[in-house]
Amino acid sequence: MIPFATTQRLILRAWRDSDKDSIFTALNDPRVAHGISGELVPQSDTGWERLKIDLDKTFMVLVIEIKKEYLYMRGHDPNEIEDELEPEVERREKRKFVGMVTLDQTQAKNRNTELGIFLAFAWWSKGLGTEVLQWLLKYNFETLGMHRMTLHAYGDNMNAIELYKHLGYVEEGRMREAVTHEGAWIDVVIMSMLDREWQAAKTRPIDLSKFEDVVVSTIFRLG
Repeated sequence: MIPFATTQRLILRAWRDSDKDSIFTALNDPRVAHGISGELVPQSDTGWERLKIDLDKTFMVLVIEIKKEYLYMRGHDPNEIEDELEPEVERREKRKFVGMVTLDQTQAKNRNTELGIFLAFAWWSKGLGTEVLQWLLKYNFETLGMHRMTLHAYGDNMNAIELYKHLGYVEEGRMREAVTHEGAWIDVVIMSMLDREWQAAKTRPIDLSKFEDVVVSTIFRLG
C-alpha cells in the first residue's frame, strides 16, 4: 500500500480491515482507553463493525506506523501477551502499529477541524506524537486551507497541554470536572489554533527537546 504521507520516522496511511487486532489491542488497554470518548468496555467483533461505520463518517482517519528502521524504538509493555502461534511476519506487522490520528471537519463552511489522536502504550514517550502533530498542523492549514483546528485534552495531562501551547495552541476554556478517571474528576481543556497563529508559529524556532517524554493524547471521539 502506498502511504498517504511520511515523516522522519513514521508512515501515515489509510486504515484497513487487517488493522483490527492492532486497533482493538490499543482500545482495550485501559491506559489508552482513558482518552477515548464513550464507555470504557472491551471491544468485540460487533464493536469493530460499529467502529468502521464511525471511521467512514470521519473526515480523515490515518493509521500511524513506524518505519521498519525505527522498529527498535518500540518499548516493552509488561501487559502485552503475544500469540505464540502467530506467524512471525504477522507479529512484526502488528508491532509496527503506533496508533491512529483523526481530523474531523466539525463545521465545513467555517473551515473548522478537530484533532483526535491515540498511541499504543509501547510507543509512548518517544516523541512520535509530536512528530505527527507537526505534520498534521502543516497539512491542515497549508494543504486543506482550514481556518481553525481544535482539540480536547484531559486537564491531568499537563505536560501535553504545555506542548500544545508550545506548538501554538491557545487554551479557550475548560469544561470543569467533565470526566471521571480512577475515582477523580478531571477537567477537559479546550484548545485551538487559527491559521494566522499557525503562520506565526511556523516562522519562529521551536525547541521540542524537552517534550520528548510527553504522552501526546487528545480525546479521541468514536462516533
